[in-house]
Formats: sequence, C-alpha cells, structure tokens
Amino acid sequence: ARVTHGRRITVSVEAQYGGDSNGYGGNPTKFSRNLGQSDVGVDVRDLQELLVKEGFMDQSSVTGYYGPATESAVHKWQAQHGLARTGFWGDVCRQKAGSL
Repeated sequence: ARVTHGRRITVSVEAQYGGDSNGYGGNPTKFSRNLGQSDVGVDVRDLQELLVKEGFMDQSSVTGYYGPATESAVHKWQAQHGLARTGFWGDVCRQKAGSL
C-alpha cells in the first residue's frame, strides 16, 4: 500500500505516543516544552489542533510533525495575537494560549 509522507509520520506518532488520527483528546493550551521545526509528538498535534480550531491551519495538515505548514500557521497565530512572528512556539505563545 502506498503511504504518503505525512501519513507515515502520523502513524509513527500514534505508535509512539498513543491516540488515533480521527479524534482529539488533548488540551491545546497545556504545553510542556518549546516547539519548533522538526519536532514530533502529541504536543505538536495539540498545537496543530489549536491552530485548526482558530482557523490558521487546515485539518488535513494535522500530523504531529512540526513542519512548514505548522510554522506558517504559528506565524499567523502570533500576528493575530500581537506577538513577534517567529514561527517558534515558546514561553510567550504558551502563556498567550493559556490566557485565551
């Protein structure tokens, strides 16, 4: 069977961290680490779900992998919330997300 790169990453994240590709069970405002390019994990999926919920990212881009689509969406989220557009999800973004 042919598997796209994005799907392979999603399957890998699910195998490593649990969960399924159809549901969302995390809390998008609770992140325990900084997130940036090439990071992988459930917390990346949580961030992506937050970005989808707020209209900055398409649901089809939720993979658990922090790539160019996530970075672009984070840029837009940061601009919308009056933050510096770094594309990096760090302390300032986590605090802002937690206050919304």
